[in-house]
Amino acid sequence: MESIIFYIVFGIVCIHFVLFVFFTEKMKKLYPQQYQELGEPSIGLFSTKRYKAGKKFSTYLRKREYITLDDSNLVILGNMLLLSKVLFYFGFIALIVTFFVL
Repeated sequence: MESIIFYIVFGIVCIHFVLFVFFTEKMKKLYPQQYQELGEPSIGLFSTKRYKAGKKFSTYLRKREYITLDDSNLVILGNMLLLSKVLFYFGFIALIVTFFVL
């Protein structure tokens, strides 16, 4: 049971990172000014600059500021990012519960 939940959570994490890349690349093309204001978030090795950009981007998503953008595909990608984040947390909790209960 744990292995099934693990693979589901792993799949959700992979999907989350793919959505992150699509969202940031599309935002970089369509809204370069806002992308630069966020600190140009990216996936890569740890650095203070990337950490700060990630925090700004996370706050940007949490406050749903992307709703004001004109591109509906970007809004859908933002909503999917938030949904995948919530699904990851539920999956992680389910994994912990099954590990300790079973």
